[in-house]
Amino acid sequence: MKKLIILFFATAIFLLFAPSVNALLTTPYAVDANTVALYHLDSEVGGVTPDSVGNHNGVLNGNAQITSAGKFGGGLLLDGNGDYVRLGNVHQNPPRDYSQGSVEAWVNLTAAPGYMVVLGSGTEYGSSWDNGWFLGRHPGFTGSSLGFMIWSSGYWRVANSGITLESLVGGWHHIAGTWGAKGIEVWVDGVLMGNNPGWTAPPDDPNYLTALIGTDSWTWATPGTLDEVRISDIQRDFAATAVPLPASLLFLAPGLAAIAGLRKKLRA
Repeated sequence: MKKLIILFFATAIFLLFAPSVNALLTTPYAVDANTVALYHLDSEVGGVTPDSVGNHNGVLNGNAQITSAGKFGGGLLLDGNGDYVRLGNVHQNPPRDYSQGSVEAWVNLTAAPGYMVVLGSGTEYGSSWDNGWFLGRHPGFTGSSLGFMIWSSGYWRVANSGITLESLVGGWHHIAGTWGAKGIEVWVDGVLMGNNPGWTAPPDDPNYLTALIGTDSWTWATPGTLDEVRISDIQRDFAATAVPLPASLLFLAPGLAAIAGLRKKLRA
């Protein structure tokens, strides 16, 4: 009992005085009303991996394969040489809002090529024309850093993270790009690392041919493992993603909620 009381008050003190932190879900995503497509990348049948929304299953190409070594169970293993997953146009059939959006994935890179695309959209692989979104590195627009770009009004509109891909090699990281009323944003591990608030227009063409996981139409590939690829029709705020309370501490929830409310009042 004494240890339980100490644990309770230690948690209370932490909530009361600790600075706010950014957090990401520690379990796989679930489909919500704004999920356009979601790929857990846990399985494939006949070279096809399911879309949890149910509209746009992904087709594995090259040596792309499902591995048991994902972030949350299975994942997509890419060797960075012609491996990718083709999704088709996820914003059509049925039509989804394109005025705002988010694309995201968990990545564990094994190398950091000069040009690299985690998620891209536009024309088919090898066609050398992108006109949607681009989450990765393009030396001509993002320098040596990870960035997010959308093709809007006939040009790339960019948010640069300032984080080199080399610094992300060898561990799991969550990366995301968004567009909408807050401008263009690029997120790394739940932290907004770059934004372009002056550009709020969407990508030009909602009728792009296909979205691709692990590459783009220029064949710039991602070496490593990917997991939990999600495309949304809302500009998500990843810093606000909640972390579930561990089951062993659920009984503390009412008391912690009251303490959190007191904390807000004290900081107001």
